[in-house]
Amino acid sequence: MEMLFKGGTIFPITKKPFKGDLLVKDGKIHRMAKSIKKTKNCEVVDVSGKYLFPGFIDAHCHIGLYPDGLGDTESEGNEMTEPITADLMALDAF
Repeated sequence: MEMLFKGGTIFPITKKPFKGDLLVKDGKIHRMAKSIKKTKNCEVVDVSGKYLFPGFIDAHCHIGLYPDGLGDTESEGNEMTEPITADLMALDAF
């Protein structure tokens, strides 16, 4: 499956930001360019006026080690961010 994000401001890690398109193939970033043509089996997402940060992972998390009796044992303390961003669990470090 392919997804083409068109018209956003892309912030690559090694270059200056630019307005352009980002192509994702099989869940991986395939290409970034000022203009990418749509292929037949490609889903297009208009991201005009939006910012794209390819490869950026928001690793902000709380370790979730609460003193005994003070907090949910299944909580890492990241529930406030859940509607907006994927979060990492403390167990992801192991």
